[in-house]
Amino acid sequence: MRDMSEKLFELIKQKLTIAEICEVLSLSNRQIYNILRMMENKGFEFSRQYYDNGNIVYTPKTMIDISSQKRYMNIIAENPDKFTAVAISDLHIGSKDQRLDAINKVYEYCVKEGIHIIFICGDLIDGTYGGEKLIKNTEEQIEFLLNNYPFDHSILNCAILGDHDYSVLKETSQNLATTLKNYRHDIVPIGFGLGEINIKKGKIVLMHKFNHKYQKDYDKIVSETILHNDLVLQGHYHSPFMVQKNIKSNYIINVPSLSDMRDLKKEPVPSAIRIEIQFYKDYYSQVNLNKLLIKDSISVSKHCETIKLKIKGLKMPR
Repeated sequence: MRDMSEKLFELIKQKLTIAEICEVLSLSNRQIYNILRMMENKGFEFSRQYYDNGNIVYTPKTMIDISSQKRYMNIIAENPDKFTAVAISDLHIGSKDQRLDAINKVYEYCVKEGIHIIFICGDLIDGTYGGEKLIKNTEEQIEFLLNNYPFDHSILNCAILGDHDYSVLKETSQNLATTLKNYRHDIVPIGFGLGEINIKKGKIVLMHKFNHKYQKDYDKIVSETILHNDLVLQGHYHSPFMVQKNIKSNYIINVPSLSDMRDLKKEPVPSAIRIEIQFYKDYYSQVNLNKLLIKDSISVSKHCETIKLKIKGLKMPR
């Protein structure tokens, strides 16, 4: 927000009616409405109360009911044999530890390799808390993301939003998901904390754990969402790439931070994960994972993992 919209937002927080705000700012009702529409397009969310004397009071929204989110998207995979993507996480744009150069190199790699899908596992921006900021104002962080996150007409980003992204909504009522939908169609938000991507007869779950009012709902939704043989790409922890198998026979893949918020002694350079899923009769039969080291250019690390999946009721080829 700038100038008049900042003043309007402060008056809204004071619970003034629209009529009172018009008087304070010397603006017409239509002018106030136009500013509000601009703010809503940028992701600022409000509820409205209507009174029998004709007054309207706007209230900033600061919470998301995660149980009511859509939380999924479908990707049509036209190749009958395999699907390839790159996974990144915890970009923390706005922090002094952001690595826009690393994000750009991931894009260069995807263009070179003919990879069209990038999974983002949360914390696109640094939000209202954390370490030292390069950009303190959260609206400016979002504007920087919109203007500087790379774009290529052939690349689609599937993103969940993390706790740092959520902090902006909590503190300023700006919903990053709404802003992305309105200004960056190539970055598709599929939920706060959790989102599922359906590809053929399998599912990839993006997850970024955080605590908030709906924590019990979140834990329940996670339990109901993640099923047998699902691949889970997990952000948030800023720890190295690794694969874990849990009691539900899910494979949880830890995606490292693409910022410098990591143990720099253990991981001197940022990294991403290349994912190749092989299909058998549209089911996931094998998943090949390679760690990508991001220096002046991207190289494939020796650290790789192969996951072989058993499909109930189908005899798999050797």
